[in-house]
Order: sequence, then C-alpha cells, then structure tokens
Amino acid sequence: MGFVYLVEPTSAGTWTVDQNILDNENWINTDNWARRVTRIGIVGSDAVGECEVELRYGERKVGTFRNTIAAAAGVLSNDMQPLSSRLICRPNEEISLILKSSVSGTNKLGVAMDVKDIARERVGGRRSSYRRGYRR
Repeated sequence: MGFVYLVEPTSAGTWTVDQNILDNENWINTDNWARRVTRIGIVGSDAVGECEVELRYGERKVGTFRNTIAAAAGVLSNDMQPLSSRLICRPNEEISLILKSSVSGTNKLGVAMDVKDIARERVGGRRSSYRRGYRR
C-alpha cells in the first residue's frame, strides 16, 4: 500500500479521545489482501509523550504509541518508530488508530504509517514436487 500521512483536518482538538482516526479513510480501512504496518510516527500536540494512539487490526491490539515531537510541522524519518509485531492484518480486516489520550490545545496532531502489503499465498493445491507418485 505504501506511506499514509494524516493530519487533524481543521484545527487542534478535532480528533477526540476514543475516536478511530481512520474512520473517514475508507481506502485504508479494509482491503482484499493481508497487510502489516511496519512503521508509525506521531508528532504534534503540546508536549512530548502526551498524545497516545492505539493501533488495532480488527479486534486485536498491535501496540500503543506516543508522540515523539511537540508542535512539529510534519513527520520525519527520525520520528518513525518500527513495529516489531509479527501480527498481520488479515484480508478484509480493518486497520484502526484509536486516540487514547490527547491534551492538544494549540497544535495539530500528525500521524504517519508505513503499510506493507503481504504477498498473496497460493490457495489450495499442493506443490508440484508433492504430486509425484512413489512406486513400491
């Protein structure tokens, strides 16, 4: 899928606590193939570490992340945190970012994610080497 970058739409404080930030982003919510978020970056808010976001694949929690820089204009490569989770977002399962805590009063939040598509596996059948008949 690639790189996804979201910023609060109008002003600081538009996103509320317990809201799914990706609600209006239908093009990332569900897809017909497996995906994995490999990196995530959160910047903005009034102080470092005061904004907390929870990443979920469907009902499964992948991790909780905090903002790394306050009052930043955009997410840089230094702000991206690698995800070491081996969880995979299954096909047709929703990726959600839930805002758990935020004290943003003056600065907008920015969230960036690196979403990788997992190669489709062959469904059904056997490898050709297993189809060989063995004679007795």
